[in-house]
Amino acid sequence: MTLLGILQASKVDLLFPPASYPTPATTYILKELNVAWCLFGGRDFGPKAEEKLSPHSSSDYDMVTANSPQLRRRKGSASGRDDRRKEKGGMCRDRNTLMEIELSKIRVRYDAYPETSDKSARVAALVGNVEVRDRLASSQLNKFLYCYSSESMPKQSHASMVTVKLLCLRSDSPSVSSECCLHVGLLPIKLNVDQDALFFLKGFFEFVQSAPAAVAVSPSGETGLVRSGVTVSRSQSSSVMAASSQSASAGGEIIFKSFTFYPDLPLRIDYHGKRINIEQGFLSGLLTGFAQLSNSEVTLKQLSSKNRWKGFGELVEYAMKEWVDDITGTQLTGILGGVGPMHSLKQLGQGVVDLLWMPIQQYRKDGRVVRGLQKGSSSFGASTAMAAVELTNRLVQTVQAAAEMTYDFVSPAHQSERRQNRAEQKRRYGRQPVDMREGVTRAYDVVAQGVSDTATAIGRVAQHEHEQRGITGAVTGLLKVAPGAAVQPIILATEAMSNVLGGVRNQFVPDARREQEDKYRSEQT
Repeated sequence: MTLLGILQASKVDLLFPPASYPTPATTYILKELNVAWCLFGGRDFGPKAEEKLSPHSSSDYDMVTANSPQLRRRKGSASGRDDRRKEKGGMCRDRNTLMEIELSKIRVRYDAYPETSDKSARVAALVGNVEVRDRLASSQLNKFLYCYSSESMPKQSHASMVTVKLLCLRSDSPSVSSECCLHVGLLPIKLNVDQDALFFLKGFFEFVQSAPAAVAVSPSGETGLVRSGVTVSRSQSSSVMAASSQSASAGGEIIFKSFTFYPDLPLRIDYHGKRINIEQGFLSGLLTGFAQLSNSEVTLKQLSSKNRWKGFGELVEYAMKEWVDDITGTQLTGILGGVGPMHSLKQLGQGVVDLLWMPIQQYRKDGRVVRGLQKGSSSFGASTAMAAVELTNRLVQTVQAAAEMTYDFVSPAHQSERRQNRAEQKRRYGRQPVDMREGVTRAYDVVAQGVSDTATAIGRVAQHEHEQRGITGAVTGLLKVAPGAAVQPIILATEAMSNVLGGVRNQFVPDARREQEDKYRSEQT
């Protein structure tokens, strides 16, 4: 067989059933469907904006985001970025609280088999890409969830991020509608979790799941059912309830006789806690508020079992129990590796291990000890350099945050305006420098712009005070801005150093730059 024939034979469309399956009586195929779902805060249907919402309204899932000081300072800055978000919606919709879920390249195939076959149906669903984007006004993150790839973990071309295959078999028991075999597969996932976004999603889906059906009266006097703000007339609701009761009596429960989750699913997690919320419990509120994770690694192990689970709920409980037991038993080091500077220290330790182990491994392989020493030294040098850069950058950012806090303390006037300007500046220059040269260039621009702004501000204050009270006022004005001007060089120096270190890191590790661009918002996002 030629190479072309081998490649064509190896390219199998997962939507199609195996050749051993019988010919389906009916087939439905859905190709290339894209779905975008925008989750807003507030509510579209309900009381007016000036009225107090009930405890069961959507304000429950707004949490602290909609009322946070950061949102009030930046109100309106998140709106107008996209035409889809300019739709008016309901009068109580909060457009500053938004999460976007996008599923692209969805393909589904449904096969129904004849009565003579032991197989009743087969469903195969492929999702090319899944992204959850953070658009909360109080967050600086960009992508909440997306498919992760790197040089060590490359993504296969044309590979689907989500693969689901369900095979339904006919059952002899009248109480069982069908027996199903489920296979699920996912590509590696990266999570950039902001505390406000996490609480919003949690509260949103809890509200949607627990929203009760209530009786409402339409303007014409006709009564009906309301669920999640959608009104259904009496005739429609009676037909819906009749159909649902008929289907429930006709069909029995669904049994999952086998479940396969393959392969292992690597998860890389970054988490940014902001505030303590004791409504979730004191310990959990403390952890979610203080926790800061960077590159924590968790792996959901592959599962293959032929137990019998009654319904989808029991199957999910089984999978969650297996994963939680495995994570708590063997993977706590991967989670703790993302706490503080532990990731950098882990890199440094890995470099030391490679320096000692690679020569031994190469000697066992082909006896070339010198080659092993070269590989070990190269790995040790790269790991040590990257760990040093990340630790130094973390230290510089800590000093910068402390200097900015000191500046706000000694110069309390227009504090909120300065914070907003800093956030906008970080977003404008959110794109990471490609290499060290660009990092140095941007560092020079930051220092030059900062010195110019500081000199302009000092001159403006002195001129204003001189016009009001003469020489005495000018001297008094200079004394007022002197503490802030003394702290400003530290802020500029640390910000410039952060740009240089970011350029060095991105030059040696191109994956780091792409991760930062996916993680943080830029002027375009």
